[in-house]
Amino acid sequence: MKRITALISALTFTAASSLFLSTSALAQENSQFDEVISRLQDNDVPESQISILIEKLESGEDWDMFSGADPVSTEVRTVNGFNETIERYADGSYVIHGIENAIPGNSEWASIFAVGNCRSHASGSGFRTAYDCQAYESTPLFALGFYISYTLGQGGFDYIIEAYAPYGQAYAGTLNPQPPKLKIGQKKETTTSPAWAQISTQFTASNNSKTRPLSMTATVGKDKATTYWTQK
Repeated sequence: MKRITALISALTFTAASSLFLSTSALAQENSQFDEVISRLQDNDVPESQISILIEKLESGEDWDMFSGADPVSTEVRTVNGFNETIERYADGSYVIHGIENAIPGNSEWASIFAVGNCRSHASGSGFRTAYDCQAYESTPLFALGFYISYTLGQGGFDYIIEAYAPYGQAYAGTLNPQPPKLKIGQKKETTTSPAWAQISTQFTASNNSKTRPLSMTATVGKDKATTYWTQK
């Protein structure tokens, strides 16, 4: 009986040790994706989808945000002084793009900026200029953006004064070039198209050999500044 008890104890200890080692190894393996997991959690992605996304990342499988599929939902929101659009995909992946809000949330041409918005402003009869507004794109895997100053002409043509300080950060993969390239494609709005500035780079996810061209564009036209993103 003592021998049986000892054998059972040994087997139980071995099984528990194996489980501990497996759990520890899994936790250690996923530690490289801690920031990705945190960003998914911060943007209300369910735990069940987070597990699937991390499995995809480990195996080199594309997330839906890179598949060319349409998002299953699109939400426009204002968060801490930023006008954001968040596009969510079927597997839980998402893309956020936005720009700092130049004025408080009302329809009038304000003379005072909301706290925490673009660095400074100037306004007069029929125009409003915003300086050093951040335009950005944010996903669980990477973030990139730049700063833009622009003038909105109430009823007239809007234009970009400058775009500068491009930045990028990868959380599970690499960006190249780093920092991303930045250009002003059209400095002044016309009757047919807005002024625009664009940041571009290429992203390669962890465990995936595919290189994805990415770009995020800030447009200035029709008395407002907006953003959109593209990937191929």
